[in-house]
Amino acid sequence: MTDPYSTPNPEWPEPSQPNVPDLPSTPEAPPPKPVFWTGWDAWVLLGMAVAGSILSSFLCQVAYLIFRSPLRWPVLGIDELSKNPYFVLAVQFILYILLVSFLFLLITRKYGLDFYSSLRLIRLPSRDLRRFFSAGILVAFAVMIFSTLLPSARETPLERIFGQGNALYFFAFFGIVIAPFTEELIFRGFLFPIFENRGGRGLAIIVTALIFAGLHVPQLWGSWPAIGLILFVGFVLSGIRAATGLLTPSWMVHLAYNSTLVLMVILAKISGLLSHSVR
Repeated sequence: MTDPYSTPNPEWPEPSQPNVPDLPSTPEAPPPKPVFWTGWDAWVLLGMAVAGSILSSFLCQVAYLIFRSPLRWPVLGIDELSKNPYFVLAVQFILYILLVSFLFLLITRKYGLDFYSSLRLIRLPSRDLRRFFSAGILVAFAVMIFSTLLPSARETPLERIFGQGNALYFFAFFGIVIAPFTEELIFRGFLFPIFENRGGRGLAIIVTALIFAGLHVPQLWGSWPAIGLILFVGFVLSGIRAATGLLTPSWMVHLAYNSTLVLMVILAKISGLLSHSVR
C-alpha cells in the first residue's frame, strides 16, 4: 500500500514559503587603529633627558671621587670637571643609555610593538646602504667646504676638546659608533612620527631638525656658521627620513657624515704631529 503522504499530490497546493524580510548584513568592524606613542610620551622623554643629565652627571662625579686616588687622577673642581672631555663623554654615554632604555621599555612594554620595525629601522639591500653612505660622505665634504668659506673667529668647545691629548680618539669612537644610532632613534625614529601625525611631514622635518641642532649648540657655541651648518645637516637627515619613510637611510647618512668628519680631523692632527716632528 502506497503511503499517500510519501508522494506529492498535484491537486494539493504547494506550501507557501514564509515571507521573511531581508535583514541588513552586519557591517564589518573597522580595522583597529594602530597603537602609537603620543605627544605626552615626547614630554616624558624630555623629562627623562633632563633628569638623566642630572643623574648621569652625579654618577660620574661619584665615580671620579671613588677612583681619583687609586688611579692618580688630577684633583679637579666641579667647574673644571664639567669641562673635562672624558667626564663630558662619560656623562653623555650614560645619558644615551638611559634614553634608549626608556624608549625600548615604552615601545615594547607600554605599546607592545616591535622596537626596530615600529621605529622604521629595517634592513636594506647592500646597494641602498652604499648609496646612502655615499650621500653622507658628500654631505660631510659640503659642510667642510662651506666651513672654510665661513670661518669662525672663536674656537668652539668641541674644538678645544679635540685638542686635549687623546680625547679626540674617544670622541671619534663615540661619534661614529654611538651618537648616530642613538640620535637617529630619538629624533627621526621616535619624535619624527609624533610631529608628522600632528602636522604633517613639513612640521616633522622642521621641528626635528631644530631640536637636533639645538642638541649640538653647546658643542659649537661661539661659532654661528658651525651652528648654521649643523642645522643644515639636521634638515638633510630629517628630509631623508621624510622622503624614504624609513630610519635606516638617515642613520646611514648620519654615520657616514660623522665618520668622514672624524677621519678628516684625525688625519689633520696626525699630519700636524708629523710636520711638527720633522721640524
